[in-house]
Amino acid sequence: MHLRRGTLFDVVCQRSQPLCQQVQSSHGESPKKEAPAYSEPKKKAKHAQAEISEISKKAVHAHAKKKAADSPDTSAKSANKKARKKAEECPEISAKPKATTKTKAAQRLYIPASFDIRRPTMSSNVQEGSQGQSFAMAAMVSRVLNIVQGVESLWHGEEEWSYLQLMVISVSLFAALRGGHRSCAFARVRAPAQAKPTHFVAFRLPHADLWRRVELLQEEISLNTSQLVAKPEDLSEEEWAQGFRSCAYPPSRLHFSLSVMSLPTKERLDSAKDVLTSWFSDQIRPMLSGRRELLVDLIGLGSFGERVVFIRADDSSMAEMGSAAASLNKSLVAADLTDGKYKFNAHATILKRPHRPPKKWSKEWHRKLLKIPQQAWSSALDLNFGRYAVSEVQLLDMRKPKDGYFAVDWEQSFRDE
Repeated sequence: MHLRRGTLFDVVCQRSQPLCQQVQSSHGESPKKEAPAYSEPKKKAKHAQAEISEISKKAVHAHAKKKAADSPDTSAKSANKKARKKAEECPEISAKPKATTKTKAAQRLYIPASFDIRRPTMSSNVQEGSQGQSFAMAAMVSRVLNIVQGVESLWHGEEEWSYLQLMVISVSLFAALRGGHRSCAFARVRAPAQAKPTHFVAFRLPHADLWRRVELLQEEISLNTSQLVAKPEDLSEEEWAQGFRSCAYPPSRLHFSLSVMSLPTKERLDSAKDVLTSWFSDQIRPMLSGRRELLVDLIGLGSFGERVVFIRADDSSMAEMGSAAASLNKSLVAADLTDGKYKFNAHATILKRPHRPPKKWSKEWHRKLLKIPQQAWSSALDLNFGRYAVSEVQLLDMRKPKDGYFAVDWEQSFRDE
């Protein structure tokens, strides 16, 4: 079966017309004025073009019937003759359909002037909400139209599309609808890229006796894990155990994170320091009510799937730290230093699957084995570590490990007057 040229573009335009009208109304532009009446020769050409299209369709159907019956049939040739004769009678048009230009496509679809069909991005004053979504949908339509136009231009001398050509069209359209492939005519309409976090605010747990207990627990869990997960034959016992030991998070880094943010420039870092100073004096001092430290009860272990194992705090400690985190994030959002999406969850990490496992574990299927099942630490699920004091809050640079901890860019002690 073959598909006649020119019909795909018409179908896309017809189906996308309501969408583009919706975009126009949401953008607040007045409806497009009706186009001026065509001159007589143009009317004649338009009418003749419609007749040729109808005759061509009949020719395609006749050709298909002929192929199916595998018998001689002259109806297709006859229809093609009629189409050529009609085109000769009307010199204003050509029998071969021409690729529609992008400008004409924009007019035909009534796309608002602020929307550039050549580059499907949202206008600066329409960045969010239903209007932004409508423009993203219109961008998708424009990608489809331009792919169709490009294909028509490429095969503009051919009367029919073969199976191979149709397959190329289908792949291109699928990629466009999925958001744009590098090989397509249009790139994806992307949301603004999320800035990579560089800093976080935390309550540190600087207690050497807690660190020693955590270190012993890490060794026990790593050993249990290596025995629970089946070892591949191409790794030795030592290499296998080493992989799980690499999951141990340095005990000297134990902390409770309150917020994360991206501070890649000195200006943003200075702004964050000012916000933290005001937050500490306006929110933390009143919360402490004269106390010189925050007491936290560590009551057991928890996990995020099989990727992370952490120490839990009791409900009272979690509520107090949660209140501090909520007021901090409110201040940071007001200063445009974070998007407010960070959800506080009081946890002090002790084991996590590493981003860079040992070299012997470089194979992809090896890395998938590097996990921490609950059976390996279930005996310490309700282990009571005791009560520990938190006496300072810090702004830490996660990019700069230093002396078994992180580089401190700002800190404030609860004991300072």
